[in-house]
Amino acid sequence: MLKPVTKDPGLQRERTQLAWMRTLFLFALVGIFMLRVGMIEKSILLCLAGIVLVVQLVIVKLYQYYHPAYFNEYQSRPPTTLLCLVTCTIFLVSLFVISHYLTV
Repeated sequence: MLKPVTKDPGLQRERTQLAWMRTLFLFALVGIFMLRVGMIEKSILLCLAGIVLVVQLVIVKLYQYYHPAYFNEYQSRPPTTLLCLVTCTIFLVSLFVISHYLTV
């Protein structure tokens, strides 16, 4: 008689948290880079894109801090609101960058 295989519920949550950490690290890196390039080129659009990314980073980190059950044992993904906020941020930053290079 075969035993049912039990899944370790901790691995999926850990992978998801690591993916969010990588995403936030890239938000910080690209945000600081855009701020620097925006200041060098004196472009308000690139500076705004950098500021939006850094603000998004702060919002997500505050959400994780104030909601310690961010990933509970039954939920392995963040709330839909947070995912929509990140998606809108990426879209807004893309619009800023595209509009900067179209006006140059």
